[in-house]
Amino acid sequence: MTWRTLRTLLGSAVLFGGLHGAAAQGAEWRYCLALSPARHTVYMSAPFPNSELMETVEAEFGRVLDRASLPHDSVQCPRGGDAQSIAAMKQQAMQFNQASGNKVVQINWRP
Repeated sequence: MTWRTLRTLLGSAVLFGGLHGAAAQGAEWRYCLALSPARHTVYMSAPFPNSELMETVEAEFGRVLDRASLPHDSVQCPRGGDAQSIAAMKQQAMQFNQASGNKVVQINWRP
């Protein structure tokens, strides 16, 4: 193997590793929720990896609730850096809502 071939292979490995790392870091994790004050209910999705615009994801979750005739206020989709952090955030939101007297309803939805 020549030095030029070795250098090309190493350069490709570094480039691939850099792109792979950037893609892994670019993925955010989210879950969506929407409060229905009249029903004392909060609707929550499961956590999911996402790279779409937040407005798009919020609109999609809102449409799912609308199609199911579930009245709700605005949709929020908090984000976290990984699955564990977003799961912890969701758990904290569930506990807060339950302590506030709201029923938590899990919606089986992912974008």
